[in-house]
Amino acid sequence: MPATTHRSIADDLHDVIAHALSAMTVQATGAARLALTRPDHAATAFEAIEAAGREALGELRRLLRLGGAAADALVGRSIAVMIVQAGGARRILEREPRRAFDAAVQIEQAGRAALTQLRHLLEHGHAPLAPQPTLAELGELVVRRLATLEVRGVPRPLPAGLALAAYRIVEEALPGPGGVVVSWGPELVLEISPADVEPPGARDRAWLYGGTFEGGAERVRAVLPIELQELAPV
Repeated sequence: MPATTHRSIADDLHDVIAHALSAMTVQATGAARLALTRPDHAATAFEAIEAAGREALGELRRLLRLGGAAADALVGRSIAVMIVQAGGARRILEREPRRAFDAAVQIEQAGRAALTQLRHLLEHGHAPLAPQPTLAELGELVVRRLATLEVRGVPRPLPAGLALAAYRIVEEALPGPGGVVVSWGPELVLEISPADVEPPGARDRAWLYGGTFEGGAERVRAVLPIELQELAPV
């Protein structure tokens, strides 16, 4: 895989992780404000931290499989600690709200530190942090390329990293006027025709999310599992 393609995929993964960390930090701020007065609302914030953290860890493990830096592993450890702290705080909220408050403050501080570290990585050799397209914006991409879009099945929410990977596969594979078919089922199937025979990075994006990619002169086809399997630590 060319270095520029490798860097593009890594930049996308870093960006998804950074946005998840931002969300975790914001939720921790809210949890700290609510722990002593509205434990039910604080519990919801802690649950959101855990969910965002698990998603971020999944993206970090994909990044490490792609050859991430040692600094990425350190960010991953920080996120893992934040998840554990959030789970512990959620369980003791009712009986020890002060300890839950202290945990929320620690999570917020850890989140800000990890985000600073990640932004440092992005500013040295990587693209700056910026909003990334979602699968919901696929229609706009297809219109710009003077192509057509057909959606089969019922769309549903996807993890941010998977949605971005799907968008990028279509973006890279669709050179101009043509057709895109998105099929929703147990798997997300993307079919593009005519297409770039081997669009840069598409095969690797599919592989990172446990999917497959088939290139061809007339059509390319990517199959992405919607229910992602949790990756083991690298």
